[in-house]
Order: sequence, then structure tokens, then C-alpha cells
Amino acid sequence: MSETLLTPGKLLGSDGNLLQAGYSTALVKEYNPENIRAKKIRIKEWDYYYIGNQNYGLALTIADNS
Repeated sequence: MSETLLTPGKLLGSDGNLLQAGYSTALVKEYNPENIRAKKIRIKEWDYYYIGNQNYGLALTIADNS
């Protein structure tokens, strides 16, 4: 795992690449899909949720794969 703590700001640069790699315990990056340099058909977006304990786990993925 990366040891870089993310700072607030944009997620993607104007060329579509990540501006900073790392981790955060809170939402600090602003997702700016207008900077993605790929055809719309190739863009896949999803939200992933996981709730679990020692005995059970529930994972839910909501995806836009159009």
C-alpha cells in the first residue's frame, strides 16, 4: 500500500491521468470525468459497498457499464 496521504484537489489532470496516488480515510479528491481521455463506451464507473463482521459479509456493487 502506498504511504502517501492524499491532499484535497482534483482527481484527474487535463491529460486524464491521476494527479496524486495514495490513500485517504475521507473523500478528499474531486472526481472530474470531463478530463477522461477515452471514448464514452470505454468508461466504466461503479460504487462498491461492503459491510461485514467476523462471521458474515455483504458486498454491493452499483455499476454503470454502458
